[in-house]
Amino acid sequence: MNASKLTVSKPLFATDHIQRLKKFHKIENFKKVVLTFIASRANDREITEQMNIFKELDKNKDGYITMHELKSTLKNFYNEDELKEILQGVDTDKNGAINYTEFIAATLDQILIRDKAKIQKAFRIL
Repeated sequence: MNASKLTVSKPLFATDHIQRLKKFHKIENFKKVVLTFIASRANDREITEQMNIFKELDKNKDGYITMHELKSTLKNFYNEDELKEILQGVDTDKNGAINYTEFIAATLDQILIRDKAKIQKAFRIL
């Protein structure tokens, strides 16, 4: 096999879901709260893909994605400053790591976010 023809391609989550993580830090705090609430109430069927990605990134399976874990998985695709921006933007409780609910909130599918029934339920409970 010719090594010069080998290319490293980004895993699926490195393109779509990581882009969502990068955008999450730019949204208003109120929207983050609503998304976090919706994420905490989403059923497993709705977030299967996100659950699997979280499990892949959470190398030590402690329920948190640390900077070290982000680097070990994504260092070939994102520089350290980009990874810090992702971590700081998604870490809404400011504990230095991304927990499961924060990750789900940041990567929720647009279809799920636009579900009026879920949004109405969120506001009734809030």
